[in-house]
Amino acid sequence: MFLVRLPEEMHATVCLFQTEALWGRTQEELADLLITQPISGWEGMNIHSLGEIIWSSLVFLRSYCMEDMCECYIVLFSFHLLILSVDHMKKAFIYEGLLPLAGMHLREIANAIGHTFEISGSMIESRLVSCRSSADFNMWVQHLQHQIKTANAHCPVSPNNNIAFLVPCDEQWKKRELMRHLWCNTILKWEGKPIQHLGRIQYLTMVQVASGCMGVTYNIHH
Repeated sequence: MFLVRLPEEMHATVCLFQTEALWGRTQEELADLLITQPISGWEGMNIHSLGEIIWSSLVFLRSYCMEDMCECYIVLFSFHLLILSVDHMKKAFIYEGLLPLAGMHLREIANAIGHTFEISGSMIESRLVSCRSSADFNMWVQHLQHQIKTANAHCPVSPNNNIAFLVPCDEQWKKRELMRHLWCNTILKWEGKPIQHLGRIQYLTMVQVASGCMGVTYNIHH
């Protein structure tokens, strides 16, 4: 797998790739490790199908439902952002999720401690990403903005596209994002009190219901 470099950042990128990133390895060596060694808990498509690695680094990440920042290794592909937690004892990666870039928004957090930006979107939970250096922060902002623009041009996002991307829910992160989608968007022909009044969704699964016609229905337990 080759690492893609933007021409105007060639010199800075080469310097960063040659710097130790994690476990005594450079970013380029870690990229080789990602595609040659199994990733614990991996779900869904083969990592080789995601294409070339654009950028990757060790960061601190926090969602708005978490109190503390957690250490993660995030990897940018052409159309996805891969999130991995790290096991320092085993020197191994653990799969945490694969986020689509289409529909994602990036916002720099100017007053935050450290070098921080926010990623959000209709299909993903908002997350704060804190980089370890200003150089890494600048690379993430530049590359992410470019790849988000490219992804949106190829895969424009609408609420209907969200459902098509998340169904079938063959991965845990898709189930979590579909639950969030149900809470944040209008459900056609919904009757009764708003879904938000029913409480937290405990379980969601796909079933077939036989009636006048066959279709796919999601069974939701609150």
